Amino acid sequence: MLGSKPEICVLGAGVVGLSTALAILEDVPSVNVTVVADKFLSQTLSYGAGGFFRPEENIGPDRETIKRWAKCSYDRYSDLAINDPAFLKNNLVETIVTSSVRPLNDNERNALFPERFKYGIFWTTIITDPRYYMPYLQQKIENHGGTIHQRTIDSFESLLEWKYFDLIVNCTGLEASKLTDDHRLTPIRGQTFKVKAPWIRHFYFADGAYILPGRDYVTLGGIKDYGNSNMAISELDRKSIWTRCVELVPSLEKAQVEFEWVGLRPQRQPVRVEMEKLCLFNNETTNIVHNYGHGGHGVTLSWGTAKDAASMVCRSLFKSKL
Repeated sequence: MLGSKPEICVLGAGVVGLSTALAILEDVPSVNVTVVADKFLSQTLSYGAGGFFRPEENIGPDRETIKRWAKCSYDRYSDLAINDPAFLKNNLVETIVTSSVRPLNDNERNALFPERFKYGIFWTTIITDPRYYMPYLQQKIENHGGTIHQRTIDSFESLLEWKYFDLIVNCTGLEASKLTDDHRLTPIRGQTFKVKAPWIRHFYFADGAYILPGRDYVTLGGIKDYGNSNMAISELDRKSIWTRCVELVPSLEKAQVEFEWVGLRPQRQPVRVEMEKLCLFNNETTNIVHNYGHGGHGVTLSWGTAKDAASMVCRSLFKSKL
């Protein structure tokens, strides 16, 4: 520690990285936090996400941890939606959003989807639009005294050669496969439409298709292409998404397409949230807290994993006092 405060570097500026930086600034006493990334805001994967809260159990490490991360994030987003002026059958959902989950009755189901589905559920959830949430996070980081630095980092050694940090927090998503040689990371290609359809007031999720109303656009999607790193728009996927979504909600046929988006989700089983002691150059060791591998659940889990990462940072820096 060269100065009066420990120097913390958060690598990565997607929703996970920005959430982690803010959680550290809020939870860890007397630290300097620098967010370092080569891409910010609209250049990141997170910026194009639908922001739909729908946790899944199969992304590990175990059901109780996923439930805790998801509930922490859900409570955070609920509080922001209610109190912050900047923001206007799934068993795991049912244990977190208990008050609003109920089966669709026959009349409701047939009115929405005549003779198509035998079962459906209704619940109230949260859509956290990254196009607004991420600038909010970045501004909160700066308000708390954090700094933002755009820089390409190809190794932990090159980061520390540029500037000394007492601890590194690795939130680099797919890039973590290069930084850590983590072969568990897999890209999951996604493709969506962003359309103008202000009459869509509810989300729909069926047969792999999803329709998610946001503040400015409705997101239409339903592609999970494991291991595919192709960032080009696929005509086949375009047709598949459009056909399935219009079959689900026919009024979307008249929606105006604003733009299309492709992104690579960083999937790892399980999501990696842990501390590691690495031996780098000069045989010196550096503590690194990893927080990556959220796949398509970055927004859903980001605040929960950020709080765990912040706790690990605190224990590493001040373990002698705890």
